[in-house]
Amino acid sequence: MSIRITNCWRDSYGVWENGDKLSCVTHPNSWSYYNADVELPVGGWSSNHYYYYDTDAIRFYKGCVTRYHFWGGSIQTEDRRGKDSIWRKIYDVNHVYIDSISC
Repeated sequence: MSIRITNCWRDSYGVWENGDKLSCVTHPNSWSYYNADVELPVGGWSSNHYYYYDTDAIRFYKGCVTRYHFWGGSIQTEDRRGKDSIWRKIYDVNHVYIDSISC
């Protein structure tokens, strides 16, 4: 399944921000603007898209368990069963790989 990514982030959010939508997003579902978010398809790379060469966050879907890892890191699990969606900031040059999503 796809994963939602964004190319904006506000410092006031911290590392995590609850909810389906971020307030910094003024162009939802757009590959062609800054301050946007999109669904990255399975097997996709955000770096293949000009406005997402610097992706700022990923969303973990409510009701789902997502296993992921940062480049060179160990696998982490975000369990959103019975919880709302949450966004996680991506720092600097980190690469995030989604290993599995189960809903």
